[in-house]
Amino acid sequence: MFAKLIPASVLACAIVLTSAARAAEPSKDEAVQILKDFHAALKAKDYTKAITFLGTPPGVKEGDLQYAARQFIKNKEISEEGIAILAAKGRWVKLTEGAPSKIERYTKMWGVKAEECHFLVLGSAEAGFHWDGKVLKIYRCDDIGKLTADDAK
Repeated sequence: MFAKLIPASVLACAIVLTSAARAAEPSKDEAVQILKDFHAALKAKDYTKAITFLGTPPGVKEGDLQYAARQFIKNKEISEEGIAILAAKGRWVKLTEGAPSKIERYTKMWGVKAEECHFLVLGSAEAGFHWDGKVLKIYRCDDIGKLTADDAK
């Protein structure tokens, strides 16, 4: 019986240690993985799962998020190819460094602090994220599905 419990105990300890050793700031790789997971849920039409990757602006209801999630692929806001291009060529910046003109608009709209926001940007394509110190959530996903091989050069 203990042989079955030990692997689970070891795994639980590994998860706790990994969480404790978590970086103070999110990385570009983490952001890319979240975009991939979000896109996979959208492709599978699992909108309940997809919205778990999204931050919820003040006053927005779950039903509104699910409706919006249904539009991301259709409106070319995200695609597998676009994520790959953004991962390879995009800049990972804090909102305060990379988009100072957008600070007031985004922080007011999202109800978050500017210093907690990060962007993955390539031209007009961008993914905006909020980092609360524990979880990285998507708050903006724009034109990523419109990136092409020409943008990868």
